[in-house]
Amino acid sequence: MQYNNAVKYLPVIVVLIVGILLAFLSSTIMKGYEAERIKLELKRSAEERHLAVQRGLEATYLVLESMAAFDDSTVTMGRQNFKRFVQPLLQNNTVIQALEWIPLVPLSERVAYEQKAHQDGYPQFSITERKVQGQMVPAGERDEYYPVYYVEPYQGNEIALGFDLASNPARKQALKSCRQNGKMAATARITLVQEKATQYGFLLFFPVYQVRPEAGQEPFSPKLEGYMLGVFRIGDLVKKAIGYLDPKDIDIVLEDMSAPEKERLLYFSGAQHSGTGQEQINESLERSAEFSEPIMFDVADREWRMTFIAGPGFIAAQKTNMPLIFFFGGLLGTTLFAAYLFTAIRSKSQLKQASELLQSQINARSHAEQALDKSQILLLHAQKMEAIGTLAAGIAHELNTPIQYLTSNTDFLAEAFTSLSKAILSFQNTQEHVEQPTQSLTHIETAQEILDDADWDYLKEEIPSSIQQSREGLHRVTSIIRAMKEFSHPGSKVKEEADLAHIIENTVLVARNEWKYVADVVTDFDKNLPLVLCMRDEIGQVILNLLINATHAIKEKIGGNPENRKGVITIKTKNCDGWAEIDISDTGTGIPEDIRHRIFDPFYTTKEVGRGSGQGLAIVHDVITVKHGGTIGIESIMGQGATFIICLPVTDRG
Repeated sequence: MQYNNAVKYLPVIVVLIVGILLAFLSSTIMKGYEAERIKLELKRSAEERHLAVQRGLEATYLVLESMAAFDDSTVTMGRQNFKRFVQPLLQNNTVIQALEWIPLVPLSERVAYEQKAHQDGYPQFSITERKVQGQMVPAGERDEYYPVYYVEPYQGNEIALGFDLASNPARKQALKSCRQNGKMAATARITLVQEKATQYGFLLFFPVYQVRPEAGQEPFSPKLEGYMLGVFRIGDLVKKAIGYLDPKDIDIVLEDMSAPEKERLLYFSGAQHSGTGQEQINESLERSAEFSEPIMFDVADREWRMTFIAGPGFIAAQKTNMPLIFFFGGLLGTTLFAAYLFTAIRSKSQLKQASELLQSQINARSHAEQALDKSQILLLHAQKMEAIGTLAAGIAHELNTPIQYLTSNTDFLAEAFTSLSKAILSFQNTQEHVEQPTQSLTHIETAQEILDDADWDYLKEEIPSSIQQSREGLHRVTSIIRAMKEFSHPGSKVKEEADLAHIIENTVLVARNEWKYVADVVTDFDKNLPLVLCMRDEIGQVILNLLINATHAIKEKIGGNPENRKGVITIKTKNCDGWAEIDISDTGTGIPEDIRHRIFDPFYTTKEVGRGSGQGLAIVHDVITVKHGGTIGIESIMGQGATFIICLPVTDRG
């Protein structure tokens, strides 16, 4: 017995197992999507920051090249000329720590250069080298010196003045590379002589020659004058370059890949730390190893790498609750379905013992489904009647006018009939007394007096006119009722051949009270347009929605309308080679170009609160494009109006 029960409920167990696995799988997939999204956003942010740093560096390249060009164009550069030239460059390029002129000074000219600096106002100047950080001593004897001879700004860089760059191996290597190929060169990481903190710096050299070497010519020493030099604190450069960007909790590791492995690190900036600590970098890499984006780029003759690492805040900002929603949603769905399946199996077991009850339940359910189908049809009809309800007051007014004509004319004809019946009765009495001339004459005179009192001349003109007006009123009432009947009819959900002109005329008539005070409606129907396979009631709803929208646009344009002006609504149909085109134009305010792509979105409206649900044009778009396989477009000029262009296939295209 227990075995049979286990077998019977085996589908429930399978559903639970499969459902839990699917919930876990869907949650895992969503986590994967989130990870990809985080990587894409990190890549975008990384490229943004890299470009900012790259632009900052490229600006400094131009500065050094312009300094070299300035030297070429000047017979004698001079300390003051150098200062005047570079100060604007420094103001426009705040990432530069200092700009310097580094002349090549042979040993034989060392004293002369030092004395010239004393004459320029620097009595303590001498060519120096660094003993320890922050302590400078006179440079020892060597064949050539490359001292910092001019430096701007001087304040903050005083200790660098006179420093012989060739006394430091990293600087000397860059000088050599620059001298050999005649191109800009960068140093490996260095500690600037003026550095008071712990961040690294680097230098950019641009060679200056007495005679610039031609392309392909090997430079040689006698032609070299010296170097234009840019000094950079790497941390300041990076921070200033990306300072305008949202931090987003992204750690940045900057490395010189051309340097030995232990000397590659140039800069590190994390959410809570910035500097050059390797432990901080390792901690950041371990925390977000999955989300990092390296970018390689060249700085002069060296290859640098910037690695961007997503911090916890960045990752949290990109994450959503979708994995949890999918997981718990899957569990909930699985539980509900398993419960349903369990109930169904148990019900099936019970129904074996009560087949008659089962049959009655099946019959009841069949009736319920039929009732539901009927309710859905009635619901669709009720939705359409809601639109008619909006127009009810106007339709009542449209019916009231011809009915008033009928009432007035009927009252008039009743009074005329009463007067004329008296005259006719008198004439009948005259016939009865024709043999008695005196009495006959009396009756004739009486009848004439009755006709005169009834104003027969007036009646014989007005009675036919009243009858004609009554007939016209009846025709008008009949037309409105017929249009209302056709418009409000639930219609068929199966496409039928229909006359678009007839549908449009009925809709225009039903909505007349909406537009007649603000616009004139002009129709121009193509007589060669064949019947179109469509759902006529839904096409009528489309025309009504667009007609009311056009009316509102014109009403908004003319405002209070103190001049009693009217706009024009034009409705045209065309036969376009197997397609039926309906153009509905108005002279309203027009549709702004920046919202045209949104006007068919559900619930989107530009009207004030309480006026318009934002569903009208969404329904129009659904009916035309989805249910009929057609198209709808817009042409509009602000201040002149808008045209909705509908194209429907004449025959069903599937």
